[in-house]
Amino acid sequence: MTTKTSQLCAFGLALALALSAAAAGAKDAGKALFVAGSVTLERTPAVPLRQGDAVQVGDTIATGDKSRAQILMNDGARVALRANSRYRVDEFGLPASVGAGTQATATRAEGVTVATLLKGGFRSSTGAIGKDGAGTHEVRTPIGTLGIRGTEYTAVWCQGDCADVPAAAPARAGMYLATHLGAIVFR
Repeated sequence: MTTKTSQLCAFGLALALALSAAAAGAKDAGKALFVAGSVTLERTPAVPLRQGDAVQVGDTIATGDKSRAQILMNDGARVALRANSRYRVDEFGLPASVGAGTQATATRAEGVTVATLLKGGFRSSTGAIGKDGAGTHEVRTPIGTLGIRGTEYTAVWCQGDCADVPAAAPARAGMYLATHLGAIVFR
């Protein structure tokens, strides 16, 4: 084997190890409960999201035309994305003492969940993080940040694409918020 060939082999091995280490370091934040239409996880490379797939910290979930997805976060929170939305999971940390899924829905947790609404909208109910003022639950938007405390709410960022949002009729650009239970703070 030539020196150049062995250098290429060593480089390839180092790259493969780095990529597998990065993949192993990815942290699950939730999973897809429901997927309809064209929904992708904007990773490198982007992959279609299917029911049951893990959603990880750093993932951006993108829904296409006439497409929807519902994500169950590991603290029991639910996020239902509308068509033509982009929603990124920035941070998610749940204390080890709180089990994911069903246990989390009945528990208060001092964890953290931070997401960014990049486009479109969603409806959500909080889980253990943010319940009764515990932990930090926030959603960043292009014009401000939502602080959430034990609630059910809807947030839609319209940019001329919200003809189906009753509060935005006629469809005007802007942020539309609705609280169905509890309270939110927008700053």
